[in-house]
Amino acid sequence: MSSIDKIRINNVEYDIVEDTGWRNITLTDKVTVRSGSDDYIPQIRRIGKQVYMKGQINISNPEGLSPCPIMYVPEDCIPSNKDTHIMKMSSNDISYTNDLDPSCFVIWGTKTLNNVVLETTYLVD
Repeated sequence: MSSIDKIRINNVEYDIVEDTGWRNITLTDKVTVRSGSDDYIPQIRRIGKQVYMKGQINISNPEGLSPCPIMYVPEDCIPSNKDTHIMKMSSNDISYTNDLDPSCFVIWGTKTLNNVVLETTYLVD
């Protein structure tokens, strides 16, 4: 992405917001895309400082690793907040942590989880 440009309309200056378009998310070997539709392929998009995530995945973590790395986002989509959660339930939590890798999202407390919906937004610097 380039720096933010300006546009002037009727003597008022506006920021032109940058948009990366949808990009595929890098998945680890613990994750597969839910079958049935290309709409399930995990993707990410940054518009200005807002990041959007979509897709559906299956997680297989037979070793019970916790945290278990499941996906890596592009550098320009690394969350501003270390406590960014994209799915939070009582026993399963997909969240961002920079303890393993600055671009890594992990899942906590699960061995197998199917049809996980990745539909969230968060902010970046």
